[in-house]
Amino acid sequence: GLGLTIAQWLVKDCKVRALVLVTRRSVADPRVETTLSALRSEETTVLFQSVDVSLKPEVDALFHFLQESNLPPIRGIFHAAGVLKDQLV
Repeated sequence: GLGLTIAQWLVKDCKVRALVLVTRRSVADPRVETTLSALRSEETTVLFQSVDVSLKPEVDALFHFLQESNLPPIRGIFHAAGVLKDQLV
């Protein structure tokens, strides 16, 4: 939830046009698919990568993939992992 909220803010308010979302989960969640489709409709390149950031080989592979892609250089990283159970932040 937090990562998708940040992604929406980056695209809609900050006009980001290339975004890589990294998660341990799959994109099979219908809410995630709906949000990604909406972000892509804003003429934004959105890549979704399944990576466990606690595993160095997976992070290394992610950065290698990003270096080989046509995406612009990385300008920022948000770590938005968290669990919220009906509590105010």
